[in-house]
Amino acid sequence: MKTMIDRANSLFSSDYKFREVYLITTSADGAKGVAQTVINGINGWLACFNGVEFCGFVDGGGVESSNDAASRKDLLEQAYNLGRNI
Repeated sequence: MKTMIDRANSLFSSDYKFREVYLITTSADGAKGVAQTVINGINGWLACFNGVEFCGFVDGGGVESSNDAASRKDLLEQAYNLGRNI
């Protein structure tokens, strides 16, 4: 997330067009609330941009290796539905 924020900071002084932000998180830790730390960071960054809001996320907790997400039909369905509703 830090890399994304660092690279996107140049947008602050530009005529940015984005208005909605969606997020898919992954973490080896599957405990509830782990993604909230990331969401708090994103919301802090988004507070710098007028007219931009955080609109939704998929919590991919419990994904430890690169192939784990493919076997998590629940996550794939959540991501699909999030994208479909944009």
